[in-house]
Amino acid sequence: MANAPTMFEEFDYTGKWRLPGQTEGGWTGIVSFKPETGSALKLLDAPDYPKSPKVLFGEVSDSPYRLMLLNCYRVGHSPVFTRQSRSENQLYQARYLLAGHWSMSSDDEDLTFTSLGVSFSCLRGWMWSGSPFRRERDGGEGQEASVSYRRDRVLQNYEVYEHEPCEMEILLNEGIGESRDTASLQLSRENYIRLVPLNPQSLDWFMEQIQRIQDLLSFLIGLPIERKKISGTMKEDDPRPGTADVYHFVRPPKEDEIHNRKMALPLELLGELMPDVIEAWYEKDEEQLIPFKLCLDVINNEQKYSKFEFLALVHSLESFHRYKYGKNPGLQDRLKKLRKSLPKLLQNDLALDDEFLKSVDSSRDYFSHYDPEIRKRRNVLEGLDLYNAIARLVPFAAFILYHELGIPEGKICEAFKRMEYGGGLWQRPQLQPLREMDEEWPID
Repeated sequence: MANAPTMFEEFDYTGKWRLPGQTEGGWTGIVSFKPETGSALKLLDAPDYPKSPKVLFGEVSDSPYRLMLLNCYRVGHSPVFTRQSRSENQLYQARYLLAGHWSMSSDDEDLTFTSLGVSFSCLRGWMWSGSPFRRERDGGEGQEASVSYRRDRVLQNYEVYEHEPCEMEILLNEGIGESRDTASLQLSRENYIRLVPLNPQSLDWFMEQIQRIQDLLSFLIGLPIERKKISGTMKEDDPRPGTADVYHFVRPPKEDEIHNRKMALPLELLGELMPDVIEAWYEKDEEQLIPFKLCLDVINNEQKYSKFEFLALVHSLESFHRYKYGKNPGLQDRLKKLRKSLPKLLQNDLALDDEFLKSVDSSRDYFSHYDPEIRKRRNVLEGLDLYNAIARLVPFAAFILYHELGIPEGKICEAFKRMEYGGGLWQRPQLQPLREMDEEWPID
């Protein structure tokens, strides 16, 4: 829909609601959307209400908009009293709310989409630089600000999902281009990504792909990002395909747009490496993505307790070493081996000496088991020491995992240098203990 609200905004629509295939009757209801709670429907005075609908269709009053609630379920009722009678409003919630234009023949619970576009927070800043690319495309001349990259087996290692593999071509360019006979994923400077599979796919399939893309972008940016707006094109028999905006529960970020100076690896810094980074990301199977997801858990949960952050980072490094080298030494030996892959300058800056790694090992054991004997016999990090240890482990883990995606050492060091001045999650300041005051505060 033109000028449709984003998922960071609240809105409501009043309309007539019905079940799939229902041609007569229906219920008047108000659907509302809030980012933190998602979609909710209130059917007004509906004694013959649907008990357990999976899908509900609606038509907005005095508007051509169609509405659809997917994965819908009843959550209760609210009584309404008047002088003459008592009635009840029926309350529902849904995983997805679709709002847009499509024919009424699309009464199919298993509807499919031919394409889906998503807008992320922070994406504009990540692509802020303009035209970092110039690469020759298949059978054609060089096109500025365009990289063509074809994936023939994007989902072969994605065994956790039950969908069939789908061929996909990834294009990074300034604007939204047109797909040919292959699928395309297009990133634009207008803060927009479009995914077009070779064959129409379900909404759940698209959401899984968007999540994987979102994870990669969050990891490269080093900050939590969120889906801001999702718009799709439906598969229909009509000459004009249906279109719909998709809404679901989100957590709006503190800042919608962030300058790329606060980002770890913006597109201008990656340049022509970006297709190789995408290749490395999609080559990872679910087990190999565990270290990245543990780091993402630290990125996406800014209010996480320090002990949980510490354990997530240590487990990230430990699981990476396990699948990379296959041996089973102790944690301290694993960290020493990973330390060797860091540049000497970074090792010195982070002070990753043997004594520090030993305290990391002891703290991991204590926070995992809370054995008092460990605390008596070994050095366990707590308080300010724990915070500063996390500030050193974050760039340690980031360097190892960025390098695993094929990003050269020089680019990563440049990223850390950038963030030293601009801030960012990967570059946390070391804190110093407060000095004791020489004299007491005056009392008024």
